[in-house]
Amino acid sequence: MHARGQVCNFHTESSIPIERWSLALNSRLPRDIVVLHAEEAPPEFHARKSAKRKTYRYTIRRSKFPDVFQRAYQYHHPGKLDVPAMQEALSAIVGEHDFTSFCSIHSESESHVRTVYEASIDEIPDPGELPDSPAPSGVITIAITGNGFLYNMVRIIVGTLMEIGEGKRPRTAMADILRARDRALAGPTAVAHGLTLWKVEY
Repeated sequence: MHARGQVCNFHTESSIPIERWSLALNSRLPRDIVVLHAEEAPPEFHARKSAKRKTYRYTIRRSKFPDVFQRAYQYHHPGKLDVPAMQEALSAIVGEHDFTSFCSIHSESESHVRTVYEASIDEIPDPGELPDSPAPSGVITIAITGNGFLYNMVRIIVGTLMEIGEGKRPRTAMADILRARDRALAGPTAVAHGLTLWKVEY
């Protein structure tokens, strides 16, 4: 999994001015982590517990070949996907629900009730698609915004949507699986590299 909008907090007695913290941290961090902004927060602030909304995005590239420049951030799926069926199925998760069916059996959360505020699928056609391509190609982005997420919740939702898109399940399956509260009835956990924590709101 990757993060574009990851937030962290820490307590320090350092005399470094707040406007210098990004530069100071970036000089020490590995190349795949960059601090974009730093600000002083109240002592009681907690990067995870104080969050009100989080948005995750999962990216799927459906084409004959993977994109060598984005392959670490996209799940490559060369087969056909029924995107309208996936969109209809995804709408079933919006609202407050018990997401037991869509979380890992290793979850340690006391409650599996979460609220999904928004869930959408966007499709961008591949401008380099060949005229004789047997199936449409491009990039599909699944975006889900909620008040919190369970362990592997988004990846299991995506894995189930993929099976619906492949025609292995009906588009009505999502609502039935949600109501069942049974992880065994949902689809597989989608691979991690297609997932990005996109935004955290406080």
